Amino acid sequence: MLDPYILRSPTLLSNMTDSTSDIVINNLVFMDDSTLISSSKAGLEHMLSITEEFYALNNTSANHQKYVLISNSLPLTTTTTILPVEFSLSLSSLNDISSIFVTPLSITSSFRFLGVWFNIKDSRDFVKKQIASECNSFATTFRPAKLSAKQVVYLYNSVLIPKLEYRMQVTHLSTANCYSATRSIRSLVKHKANFSRSLPNPMLYLSQALGLINLSSHLIQCHVNNLFLIPISPLMVDDWSLWSTMIAFKRDYIACTLASVISTPFRLQHAQFSSSFPDLTLPGHTPLYTCMSSHVFKACLKVLRKRHLYYLSQLIVPSGSHLVSWTAYRTAYIAQLTDKRGRSLSQKWYLDIKANTTLPDSHDLLLDRYVCSPATASTVTLVPGVTTTQKNWH
Repeated sequence: MLDPYILRSPTLLSNMTDSTSDIVINNLVFMDDSTLISSSKAGLEHMLSITEEFYALNNTSANHQKYVLISNSLPLTTTTTILPVEFSLSLSSLNDISSIFVTPLSITSSFRFLGVWFNIKDSRDFVKKQIASECNSFATTFRPAKLSAKQVVYLYNSVLIPKLEYRMQVTHLSTANCYSATRSIRSLVKHKANFSRSLPNPMLYLSQALGLINLSSHLIQCHVNNLFLIPISPLMVDDWSLWSTMIAFKRDYIACTLASVISTPFRLQHAQFSSSFPDLTLPGHTPLYTCMSSHVFKACLKVLRKRHLYYLSQLIVPSGSHLVSWTAYRTAYIAQLTDKRGRSLSQKWYLDIKANTTLPDSHDLLLDRYVCSPATASTVTLVPGVTTTQKNWH
């Protein structure tokens, strides 16, 4: 009912192989700030009842008017009136409060947790404006001050950059956004150094000159460092332009970080997996995006994901020499659906794959570069997509 976070540390507890080494967390506490986490309203009600009993035991109380509810079950519109949510608490000898009303934040509003700003709708606008405001405030404060250019650069690099870095831990801003936000900083440095406004900006970032930190490059470095704290299998993608314009990509912290690595000298290699960190990637060969037209892949991405289609090998007959016919795929897919009524499948994506991977008028015979061994073909079962209605309450 509480749906807690479960932390596992197999590398630190290598001798523990059962679930007893798991750390179960359903609340986060920092000083006098508490956060209760649950995927259901009932879970929050249970924890709120416990907190009221705790307050009674310790002869203290909480201001319910300051409670904040954050939930992704709210409508994605700003015009909808948001009503308070009633939480029914369990009465006991230590708790005589039967219910608490909490007004949830709008799903489009940003909220702060431990100094970092989040947005359930994954909007970056608030952080973007906040970063620009911090830079403008810094420039306004130090422009009249009697400081040299090197002193201003030192304060910017040592004081403001760490502050911006902390606030952008979970937010990716484009190079253009970072450039726009720090415009006032560059103007300030040029003014203090008596440089012409027409001086090329890259000159300011040279370590041999003033050594001003480039915000965009610095954030890429920070995000990449954070990425390698996560035990995942790196994606081996050389060109992210296919996904970079998609909303789903912009909302994915890990994908954005991996894409930003391309602009650096760093290169990712396949991880050496062990029993502690198994390979979580699906088996198969030839990702579908490499053998489809980019516009068709983008248009059909949701359909492909819903049907768990990721590799061409999922659509190859067991012999490895031919593409599965549309009739065979359609029959196999619909046969696994519980409700088979009115199930007409669009074959736009299939026709594109067929045009790019098979020989014309060859009865679906694959081109030589797509032929695979019988052991590799059809390694992933074609299963219907799974949907969920679970809502998270925080």
